[in-house]
Amino acid sequence: AFVATGVKSGDIVSICSVSTPEIIFSIYALSKIGATVNILEPRNNAERIEYYLKLTESKILVMVDKVFPKINAIIKNTSIEKVFVVSPTNSAALHIKLLSQFKKKDVHCDGKTYIEWNEFIKKTQQLIIAAKYFEEHPAVIVYTGGTTGVPKGVMLSDKALNTVSLQMSNLDSLFVRKKRFLNIMPPFIAYGITCGIHMPLCCGMTVTIIPNFAPENLSKLVLKNKPNSLMGVPSHYEVLAKDSRMKGKDLGYLDGCGVGGDAFVPSVETLVNNFLSEHNAPNKISKGYGMTEICSAVSACYSDKNKFGSVGIPFCKNVVAIFNPDTGEEVSYNEIGEICFYSPTMMLGYYKNQEETDKVLKRHNDDKVWVHTNDIGYVDEDGFIFIIGSMKRMIIR
Repeated sequence: AFVATGVKSGDIVSICSVSTPEIIFSIYALSKIGATVNILEPRNNAERIEYYLKLTESKILVMVDKVFPKINAIIKNTSIEKVFVVSPTNSAALHIKLLSQFKKKDVHCDGKTYIEWNEFIKKTQQLIIAAKYFEEHPAVIVYTGGTTGVPKGVMLSDKALNTVSLQMSNLDSLFVRKKRFLNIMPPFIAYGITCGIHMPLCCGMTVTIIPNFAPENLSKLVLKNKPNSLMGVPSHYEVLAKDSRMKGKDLGYLDGCGVGGDAFVPSVETLVNNFLSEHNAPNKISKGYGMTEICSAVSACYSDKNKFGSVGIPFCKNVVAIFNPDTGEEVSYNEIGEICFYSPTMMLGYYKNQEETDKVLKRHNDDKVWVHTNDIGYVDEDGFIFIIGSMKRMIIR
C-alpha cells in the first residue's frame, strides 16, 4: 500500500502515534521498502510536530486519530500530502469497535489528504520487491534531548536495531521463542521501538502492546497477561511493588523485569527486589543502561550477574571505558570519569545537525569513534558499570 502511494527507498515517512498493530506494520513495511521512519510523539504540541515534519520534509504521515486537531492546524505549513489515519480500535474486537463509536471524534477523512487506514490498505500491491539490505540504512529517526538538552533527531541504523536484538537474545534465555513480553513503552522512544517491539519480535516472543499505558494499571496488566518479561522505568516498578492488588499473588512466571531510562535509587531497588522475592519471581530486577544515541540499552544486570547499585556489564561487542573529561585519558578500575562506549549500535548521527553530532561521537587516539554519554561513573574489576551522576542534567518542557 505504501509503494502504491508512491513511497520509495530513501524517502522519510513520519508516524505520530501510540503503539498499535498498524503502527508496527507500518514500521516494518517502510523498512522493507528502504524508507526511513520519522517517529513523533503525539503529546508534542503542534509547533513541535510542525518543526519535525518540516525538518525531514516528509510527504506522508501516519497518525493516530487523536492528534487530528494538531495536525490539521499546521499541515498547510508542511510538505505533507497524504495522512493515513489510524484508530486505536482498528484491530480491536467488534464489541470494542462498536463501543468506541460513541467516543470517536470526527477526523474529517476527506479521502484526498486524510485517508482512513482501511481505505489506504485497499491500495495494496501484492508483488513487491524488497530493497537490498544495507547495514547503515537509517531505519528510524527518534527524538531526544541528547546530552545538550536541545531536541534532536537521532538516526538509528538497521544494524543498530538488529545488533541490540541479537545481544539481548543471548541473555541467559530470558528472551526466547514462545515466551510472553508485555510492552508498556511507546514507539516514539529508542527504548520502546528497540526493546519493546523489535527485540522481542526478533526473539520470537508473543508481544502484548498497551497503546494507552497508565502506571497505576500495571498490576492489572501483569495479572491478566502473565508476561515472562517486561521493561519499564523505576517508577513503574515502585508503583507495582506498592500496589495492594498484588498481595499474595504468585509471579513465578515473571523471570525478566528490565528497568532503565532513569536513576534507580538504592531504596527503590531494595523495595522492588524484596517484592519480587516475596512473590516468587525467579530473578532480581534487571537494571540496564543506555541512551537514544546508542539505540537504547548497552549494558544490563541479569540472572546472577547482578550487583546492587550497578547498571550491569556491557552486552556482547560493546566496549565501555572511563575517560578523564579534562585530559581525555582513560582511567583505571574504580576511578571516576566520563562513561564512553564503543559499540556497533551507536547512532549514525543527529539528522541535519553535524555540530551536535561531533559533540557526542568523538574519534580518540585509538582511531575508534566513541560515544560520549555525558554521564559520570566508574567500572569495577568485574566489569560492572556504576553511575554517579550526569555532567549536565537538563529537563526540556
